[in-house]
Amino acid sequence: MKNESHRDSLAIIQATSRFALAAIVGCNLLFSDSIALGRPAAANRSPLTPNENLQKQPSKTSLQVTQFTGEFQHWVDRIQISSPAIVSLFSTTTEQGVVAARYEVSTTPWPVSIMASMALGSPRPNIVASGILGVSVSGSIGGFHVDFHKFAPATPPKKPDVLNYYIRVLCLDASHKTIGAPSPSVHIVYAEAPPPPKIYGSYADPDKIIFVSTRDGNAEIYKMRLDGSDQVRLTNNSLDDRAPAWNSAHTKIAFERAGQIFVMNADGTEATRLTHNSNLNSLPRWSPDGTKIAFSSRRDGNYDLFIMNADGSNERRLTVNSASDDAPSWSPDGSRIAFMSIRDGAWQIYSIGADGSGEKRLTFSAGEGASDQGPAWAPDGRIAFHRKGPLSGVFIMNSDGSNIQPYGGYYPPLNMAVDSSYLDFGPDGSLVFSMSTQGASDIFRQINGSSGSEVKRLTDFGPNINNIEPNY
Repeated sequence: MKNESHRDSLAIIQATSRFALAAIVGCNLLFSDSIALGRPAAANRSPLTPNENLQKQPSKTSLQVTQFTGEFQHWVDRIQISSPAIVSLFSTTTEQGVVAARYEVSTTPWPVSIMASMALGSPRPNIVASGILGVSVSGSIGGFHVDFHKFAPATPPKKPDVLNYYIRVLCLDASHKTIGAPSPSVHIVYAEAPPPPKIYGSYADPDKIIFVSTRDGNAEIYKMRLDGSDQVRLTNNSLDDRAPAWNSAHTKIAFERAGQIFVMNADGTEATRLTHNSNLNSLPRWSPDGTKIAFSSRRDGNYDLFIMNADGSNERRLTVNSASDDAPSWSPDGSRIAFMSIRDGAWQIYSIGADGSGEKRLTFSAGEGASDQGPAWAPDGRIAFHRKGPLSGVFIMNSDGSNIQPYGGYYPPLNMAVDSSYLDFGPDGSLVFSMSTQGASDIFRQINGSSGSEVKRLTDFGPNINNIEPNY
């Protein structure tokens, strides 16, 4: 049995309402809005000093969004809202002598330096909202909310027009003079929502999700429609069948049986063994073009990544490390493979070229007492993963490891205790996973659409029946 990091490590879901504001714990804030509306632009501006605009010096103050309500697309390098929202933010600083802070919202970008602010024709900040934040602990700013209902139009502009807002935080001393450079700004885009996605796909091809269930005594592979209906058993073997994976055409399924990799037809017929060794081989994953299969294999006392042709030929080793590398996931273009490795003392996410070149570490949460597991490459090129630690849940990041955010725009993130190695995305961008509830593991599907997020339960067979390891 493999490491607990991705074998039946399931816990109880802690559901969070998608429209609830994040509770900022331990932040005793004194919060006041001083929103100026309907005045000339100059009246909206607070006095600017060289110190406030000196962004060439590194800022010691950070600012990040923790939660927003209303409609949204996704987290990238900016946040898009499609209706007036209350946006929750969190700020920290290492500046000395901070007794208060001020947030400011402008409809124009903040100048990045004194010279930029003085340049001929340079737009002046147009401040539409600001507020004083009391600091309960010296140097700690904490959380606050910006209510876009108070200054944003009731409806967004028509496409292709958008409204831009830029939020920053400035540290203040006892006389309310600014200290150091302001925080980097957060960019909020107010725009029309995209059309709602087709969240349940086409039932002309209903056998979309495959998964493992113990309902008939041992682990066997099943398939079902995207809404959880028409569940059909595909394998019937005295040995456990685990870790199923579709090819992109949904004509073949790779899976693990007794430590070896097999392939079968979509209806469960003609199971063919691909690996022939005495090692444990697991977690097969097809390349997007269906010509190759990546998998993990325990060859030298630990797991490493291997690749072989779809017929089992031309097997080659991808990683060589004294610590385990596991749970491969292909990028949408097939050029790279994300995986998890414990080589640095805790599970972290890495990626490597499909040819074995360009290995790169993507997450660095080990120093925070956390581990990152089960990467899943999304259709839009980002990578989701499960973080275990002081703040557990599903997170998503850019393919280079930047811009790590809670998946679905929630903080704390939803899906607190998913099975950490079996996240998988569908072509519509929805996420499928397994999770333990009331003494049993079941399959769930989280759909992020233009009007929020929905978590739908797909299996429910009562206590002691596990439905796990979904793929589609």
